[in-house]
Amino acid sequence: MRARKLLSVSGALSWPASLLLGVAAIGILGYYTWHQVGKVTTLRIAMAQSSPDLLLMHALAAAMKAQHMQPSLRVVLVKDEAAAVAALENGRDELYVTRSDGAPAQKAATLAVLHKDALLVFAVAGKNIKSISNLAGRKVGLYPDDAANRAALASLLGQYGLRPADVRVAGGPLSEAASDFAAARIDVAILLAPLQSPETITVLQNLASLGPRRGNLLDVTRSGGLAARNPAFRTLDIPEGYVPAKTKVPSEDITTPGVETLLEARADLDQTLAADLTRNLFVIRPQIVAQVPLALGIDKPDGDKTSIRAVQLGAAAWYSDNDKSFLDRYGDLFYIGVMILGGLGSALAAMIGYARSSKRSSSGDIMADMALARRNAAKAASPDDVAAARAEIDLLAQRLLSEVEADPPDADTLASLRFALEEARHALAGRVAA
Repeated sequence: MRARKLLSVSGALSWPASLLLGVAAIGILGYYTWHQVGKVTTLRIAMAQSSPDLLLMHALAAAMKAQHMQPSLRVVLVKDEAAAVAALENGRDELYVTRSDGAPAQKAATLAVLHKDALLVFAVAGKNIKSISNLAGRKVGLYPDDAANRAALASLLGQYGLRPADVRVAGGPLSEAASDFAAARIDVAILLAPLQSPETITVLQNLASLGPRRGNLLDVTRSGGLAARNPAFRTLDIPEGYVPAKTKVPSEDITTPGVETLLEARADLDQTLAADLTRNLFVIRPQIVAQVPLALGIDKPDGDKTSIRAVQLGAAAWYSDNDKSFLDRYGDLFYIGVMILGGLGSALAAMIGYARSSKRSSSGDIMADMALARRNAAKAASPDDVAAARAEIDLLAQRLLSEVEADPPDADTLASLRFALEEARHALAGRVAA
């Protein structure tokens, strides 16, 4: 009997251990799930201090923060685009903005197009300038005048067999285009600017309202050839009368080359984060258009994973409706949780069963001891034997009372115990009478 009780105690200790392990597993799973589902993530975007897209990115970041979107954006100012590329390459920042005709970062992939910038050629009337081929020897103003735009102009001229040295290039900020044109300092104004920008529209309106010096946008007929030869360029269609003005600007449907301003992300950025950020961009876009009209240009990139500028895999999944749903992302966690809870439930059921079996075992021990007491009473031959049998039965009665008070058995078990006690007492009464 002692060996059986030791085994019972050993078994009882294993169930609490199983319960503790189950609770610990649920705690670990819950913490991991909270960390994955509820974590706050802010992605850093490196922006050159002189970037024309600072207002757009600040507006996007502010709107995402106000709506508690995850992931959110934080704009980090750096010296120039080279510093932004370095910040992404060394892992300090996750995003940066560049143009499609810039040198792509090795570790970057495209998240979204922020806007398309058209290369607009506005020629003065009466100068017989009807094509880019007619720019040789002309005074050309480039707006804004910077290294990237000069490289784009060189590509355009090269498509028509001209070199930068074949034209006289000047220029300055976009806002100076109309005044230079009006003062006859230039014959052609070449703008490289986003079509959705109110500043671009204002400059074109001013150029179109200069009386005898007014002009019109040229149809750049070789835009398709330039875009086919150089994947950094796009062919943009501008419908007749796109610019609100007294005269139609352009006077007919035209095509012109352009470049894209891109939001680039680390190629190895977590795909879930990339997909969520891409979705947030398109959710926020209509909400900030009134504040920043440039947001209207946010669009899906044309490239794929084999192009010169691959689309970030998480963004590509969102564009193709293949991004993971909530259950796709965390289904395994829930499955594991159900498994653990199921195991824990089995452990609890086993503990309850063990407790019941222990109770039955205890009742069975009392029954066995009462049967032994009954036999001892029936065999009592002397007064001393009768006294010993009576003491044994009284102890068993007290033990039974304690058991019933501490943990009442079911009715059938209680009836059996009472019957065994009565039988023992009956046997003792028979020996006393004898």
